[in-house]
Amino acid sequence: PVPTGIALRTNRFTVFGADADPHAAGLALAHDSFVVPPAHSPTFGPKLQQFCREKSIDAVLVTVAEEIEAVRSVKETLSAGGTRVWLPPIAAVQACNDKLAFAQRLHERNVATPATVDGTTYSASEIARQVPGPWIIKPRQGRGSRDVFVADSLDDLSYALRHCSSPIVQTRIPGREFTVDVIVDRSKSVVCASPRWRLATKGGISTSAETFSDPRVLALVEDTMEALGYEGTCCLQGFLTDDDHAICIEVNPRFGGGVSLSIAAGADIATEVVRLTLNAAMHREQVPAHLVAQPGIRMTRYFDEVYSDGQEQVRRCA
Repeated sequence: PVPTGIALRTNRFTVFGADADPHAAGLALAHDSFVVPPAHSPTFGPKLQQFCREKSIDAVLVTVAEEIEAVRSVKETLSAGGTRVWLPPIAAVQACNDKLAFAQRLHERNVATPATVDGTTYSASEIARQVPGPWIIKPRQGRGSRDVFVADSLDDLSYALRHCSSPIVQTRIPGREFTVDVIVDRSKSVVCASPRWRLATKGGISTSAETFSDPRVLALVEDTMEALGYEGTCCLQGFLTDDDHAICIEVNPRFGGGVSLSIAAGADIATEVVRLTLNAAMHREQVPAHLVAQPGIRMTRYFDEVYSDGQEQVRRCA
């Protein structure tokens, strides 16, 4: 995301941006940029390889979950050309991207997560007998809170099942919502877990948030990462319930959209991931930084503008 690139620029890295959208703001905020085809296109890999070769790119950071497998398919070629890539294990990514498989994995490992059922298999009344209400209904594969329904009655549940594509149904958790920015090193040790309250959101992205620290949340992160066999960076979303239990809702195998708050609070996740990417690829012994964010730092987002002449950034209004 844009905050990752800005953080790296601040730390004097030369940042190259890549996006399938030629009008993406992040392209104008990078030192240089290029437009790539969508990740599902057969030309995505060759275009990425070409740009990395021409610009002598040292490391590629993947910030979109759907692009992980596309980058993985050309990882060896990129590495042969001197471009390092560090990606989460494929099984962990697949589990994170499939919300039903994710819930089943956590249930199997006794990690706290909502009761979940496949909404394509049962009727509303059958689901109500298996999963206590009220309910959340969402696509098995989805992102950004798109097509998510809230149901308080069987009628609501029936409506949601008809209008949600490949739905899963979960018990709606009462409590306070949080996100944790996480780094897990090559030894599968959690070297950063920066929790932040989601005070306000829009389209699934935090527009206001505040860092905090809670041992129950940190223990949940450890248990979830172990259950997934995770390695790399990710953001975990969950709730601290009204009766003080930490429950994991999902894990996104990428930088979180609000990672800028963790960075501002002292946990420079972007720089650490670059360092670990370079070390992992070159098989150097890693000395984890064990990043810690200062609690009580609040972020409020607002719109900003970037102006360019089509070739380079002209002025950024702050």
